[in-house]
Amino acid sequence: PKPNRRLQNGTLLVDAEAQRIFVGDDEVLLTPLQMQLFIHMLERRGRICRREELVERFLGEDASTRTIDSHVARLRAALGDGASIRTERGQGYRVLEDGWVEV
Repeated sequence: PKPNRRLQNGTLLVDAEAQRIFVGDDEVLLTPLQMQLFIHMLERRGRICRREELVERFLGEDASTRTIDSHVARLRAALGDGASIRTERGQGYRVLEDGWVEV
């Protein structure tokens, strides 16, 4: 999707342009890195985002893939099931396409 679109999956609403995410009526406060990481994966939903690619893009080459794992774990905890972030064993993460609608 284009970054100016708002996407919803159940009670999760993502406004990529405004860099705001809501679960129901409550705004979810993420770090700037977590926000960028989730929007990046959301814009590529249905496709695998490799851990190594995410590390290089968001953390720098010297960082560990474990750091990305920690950020994704925090995203899952903050956003709940509506985020649809799935682990692709040995590869990375994928935001599932099912359930997302433009609003």
